[in-house]
Amino acid sequence: MKEFTFYNRHSDVTLSIQQDLIDDINEQTVNHFPDEFGGFLFGNYLKNSNHLQIFKHSVPDIFKSTAMGFERYTDGMTEFKKTYEFGTEPHYVGEWHSHPGGFSMYSQADLSAMQRIEAFETVTIRNPVLLIVSTNIHKEINYKFYLYHNGGLTAYEQN
Repeated sequence: MKEFTFYNRHSDVTLSIQQDLIDDINEQTVNHFPDEFGGFLFGNYLKNSNHLQIFKHSVPDIFKSTAMGFERYTDGMTEFKKTYEFGTEPHYVGEWHSHPGGFSMYSQADLSAMQRIEAFETVTIRNPVLLIVSTNIHKEINYKFYLYHNGGLTAYEQN
């Protein structure tokens, strides 16, 4: 199975994700086009927390979605709650959502959402990742990972 690796120069950290997981997230974005959609990312930190391996995602049971916004809720997310509450593998490591007809650049709303997530007392990681997937009517897909660090988002680059 093909694996992609990304590097965040600002924080000197890497992340990896399998092709089949990217394909599944891409399919979710196309299926919900022209509205935004998203979910949670799960994985593990390796190599003294300098490498994040993302190997699972979960989509919400309850959400609000429009062409310009996406709100997800944890109500009804049995799998997420089981992983989150009992600390089983894999761990919550961040969020993903789509920008239909747009770019994979984060917005001010995306940054604000990550700041709120990091501030929750129950979130145990201080540097969650954000994946933004852009798609258009022709099903062309682009994606970019961001690291939340020191109140801001910095992009990963593909190795």
